[in-house]
Amino acid sequence: MQAHKICYFAGVTNDRGGAGRVLFTNLRLIDRSRFSPIVLLPGHGKAKKMLDELDISYQVWGSLTEFSHPLTYGKAIIRATLWFRQQKVELVHINRANDWRSAELLAARLCRIPVIYHFHMVNRDNAPATRMATAIVAVSRYVAENSHTFGVPTKVIYNPVDFERFDRADSIRAPLDLDKKHVVVTFVGQVRKIKGIEDFIAMARQVTGEQVRFLIVGHCRDERSFTDAFTEEELYALMSYDSRIRYYGYQTKIQDIYHASDIVVVPSRCEEAFGLVAAEAGAAGKAVVANRVGGIPEVIVDKETGYLVEAGDVQDMVYRVQQLVDSPALRSTLGNAARARIYREFTTKPVRALEACYETLLSRA
Repeated sequence: MQAHKICYFAGVTNDRGGAGRVLFTNLRLIDRSRFSPIVLLPGHGKAKKMLDELDISYQVWGSLTEFSHPLTYGKAIIRATLWFRQQKVELVHINRANDWRSAELLAARLCRIPVIYHFHMVNRDNAPATRMATAIVAVSRYVAENSHTFGVPTKVIYNPVDFERFDRADSIRAPLDLDKKHVVVTFVGQVRKIKGIEDFIAMARQVTGEQVRFLIVGHCRDERSFTDAFTEEELYALMSYDSRIRYYGYQTKIQDIYHASDIVVVPSRCEEAFGLVAAEAGAAGKAVVANRVGGIPEVIVDKETGYLVEAGDVQDMVYRVQQLVDSPALRSTLGNAARARIYREFTTKPVRALEACYETLLSRA
């Protein structure tokens, strides 16, 4: 039996953000005997090398074509229609549902090709594109229940985590000037107010113990693009050059950071669609303290696989982190339980659910 040709509009040129990491995890784990992926990239970037390593076909397509001029829009529809037919595409998976009325989506519908829209975040846009989708995949119940889906059949499929990536992690404590005596508490994410960086630093100041070290790993974003972002200078001022708090910028091998950590804190104040950092930290077997926001409670079982605190409740965060700092046994218990749950619920299970979704749509096409 010939594998079904699935076209992915990636929407990313690397695997930095959650949408990119999830796409490439799905591509690594999908059953290639049943599905043959071809990926359309918006531009050049690290994704090309990653797809080469996976032996997956790809093409730099460019951005999806929104309506600006009738002639340009018409040419884009013809281009996509001819390409879908030439490649014998059977299903289109749009990884980032942030377009309004793209020519490529319209071409797929004109070719009677089913289209999946992947909601990696709550989508409240009243976009015609959403209504043109055949099905919507939401990364959590929270996203499904709080998005505008306009009656399009919506299925919750959680983000998968590539377990092997975290098993391959290297020990980097020595390069980070950390040794076995240190208890490492880590923040991973964009250095922005909505990600709770101020709460993390406020917590760090109150947790006691000379052996404790706090790591901040992530981008200091451009303030022109993100009004709540911090420059490195502003971040260091916020840290007040506290020797226990260290900033390491963005790290590509995030699995090594988790490996070096004992506790991971997710202090986000925004509606996290899923909480990929919490899931990845769990896969690494680390105890997690996270805010009870968005889809995070669907990942962490409070007091069983980690601790949930209310957003903005720094004192409760301090209390939970201090408990974990003071008790290696508690860290181990929660970390092991988290790892078992992530393996059971968030590795191959979501990929098999996505494959089943594909099969259902293909059978109806």
